[in-house]
Amino acid sequence: MLNLDIIHLVCDAALDIPTILSLSRVSRTLRPMAAKQLLAQKKPVVLGSERVIRSFHMFLLAERGVRARFVRALSIVGNRITMTHTTFPPNVLSCLLDILNRATLLESLSMPPSYWVFDGVQLSRAIGGLANLRELKLLHHCGQVESIVKSIRSAPLLRILRVSLHSFVPSNPTHVTTTDLDALLSPLLPTLEVLEITDKEAAFTTRGLIYPELRSLSVGLMVPWRIDVLIAKFPKLDAILDLTPGYVRILQETTPQQEQDIRAANIIAQKKGTWRKLDRVVGELYLLYMLAIECPIHHLLVDDISPRNMTQLTEVLCTSPPARLTLTMRLNFGNVLSAGLFPEAVVPKLSHLAILLTYTSDRFEDTAPAVQTFRWSDLLASIISSIGKLELTHFRLYIHYSINMDEYDPSDTYYTGAFPPEPFVTDLIRLRHEEASAALMAAIPSLQCVFITVRGDMYNLSRHDRNWASRLESTPWWPHRPWSEHSGCTRTPRVEPIEVEKLGDDILEQAISDEGLRISEMDDGVSVFVCPMYPPSGDRTHELPTARRHTVFDAV
Repeated sequence: MLNLDIIHLVCDAALDIPTILSLSRVSRTLRPMAAKQLLAQKKPVVLGSERVIRSFHMFLLAERGVRARFVRALSIVGNRITMTHTTFPPNVLSCLLDILNRATLLESLSMPPSYWVFDGVQLSRAIGGLANLRELKLLHHCGQVESIVKSIRSAPLLRILRVSLHSFVPSNPTHVTTTDLDALLSPLLPTLEVLEITDKEAAFTTRGLIYPELRSLSVGLMVPWRIDVLIAKFPKLDAILDLTPGYVRILQETTPQQEQDIRAANIIAQKKGTWRKLDRVVGELYLLYMLAIECPIHHLLVDDISPRNMTQLTEVLCTSPPARLTLTMRLNFGNVLSAGLFPEAVVPKLSHLAILLTYTSDRFEDTAPAVQTFRWSDLLASIISSIGKLELTHFRLYIHYSINMDEYDPSDTYYTGAFPPEPFVTDLIRLRHEEASAALMAAIPSLQCVFITVRGDMYNLSRHDRNWASRLESTPWWPHRPWSEHSGCTRTPRVEPIEVEKLGDDILEQAISDEGLRISEMDDGVSVFVCPMYPPSGDRTHELPTARRHTVFDAV
């Protein structure tokens, strides 16, 4: 019979959730130990419904309430919680307040995406009273963010803050100034390492206060786009610089000459110094072009690419050639893939490439004439032509199309597209992934793995063309196809037909994440109007509310 000391060692050594759950079912002796180990996991306990919140509350009250002090991370999602006009239902609110008051050692807290949750002050006080938080996420219209941030007891320990400034009233009605941001976050400056701001854009006109420990920054930028101010304000930035506009974007018009002048000024400013390196940089092409970041970049994600700004893309890639690259391109303005897409400076370094191609057909899209007769064979040929000289090991192609039949009116003179675009879209729906993968691998000898994703949104088709709609309904809407070379990697040209094998579906998502090929935060629901690109491991990928990445708590 094992003594308790050995049993404790066994429980402490169990780190994965399935093993911990198995231990909890062995005996009553192991159950409390397994519960402690489960709650102490860094992966958040997800409370996604009223029943789960009540069950978890009852679970914490067991064993005289001692379990609550082992809770380290909570993620409360409101998608299955019935909200009133002001806050949670009273019975759920009381449970949440008691959980937060008892979990005195809570290190990570994520609140649900509903602005009305914080209209009252009870939850705000409970969150502000937490003294051990390292990470706090208050996104999506949090109404009490200013009072929480300024009064939180965890200020000396807080490392990660993800916050919506929707309800924050800055001195300028269109954006947050340097002074506004410094006044809000000043209690957190000495320790803050990760900062994410949504729902308001920032204009850093002056340096203001220095954020001495900040390593990751996510914020939409407004004029002036001065790289020297960012470097001086965030001197230790070396992980993530995400400059996507987020939920609210103020359109900013600049002329080509203005963009060139701003870029030239930023290049001169960096002669005095720049960051040591950046693991990941995300932003729209025009902004990345103007900032002219010169430090080494491991993973670069570029949005809003069209034939109109291809010269800017070339200059961005030449300034700091990345090892991993993700590009979002729109086919409506013409084919952006050509033999001269990637400059010579990129060739020896780039190993991972992900390309998102979006196509929209409705009366509001200005579709280039060449695209109206586009076929998959044309697209594949242009892809091979553009990436053929690269020494890639991993390549992902994500094609997203959106067709709105309800907007089609043949007599409408404003409509310029040929509708429905049956040849190209039908090609995508009936795409033979194995043949496409083999063609790509034959063209690029260094390729080890190819991922092909095709997703489409069709609206109101049956009202106009029932036959076409019925053919679509019988086809896969989201075919994910990863292929690897059967015979292994080789640097020599392939003459004989390529044999490829399909990887198991169980490793698909993990492989995309591990190799830095994720396109969007959820890797689905990609919009052709806004294409947020949040890459894989190390940051937001691990926030996805799935059982694989979180402890989904029901009852133990």
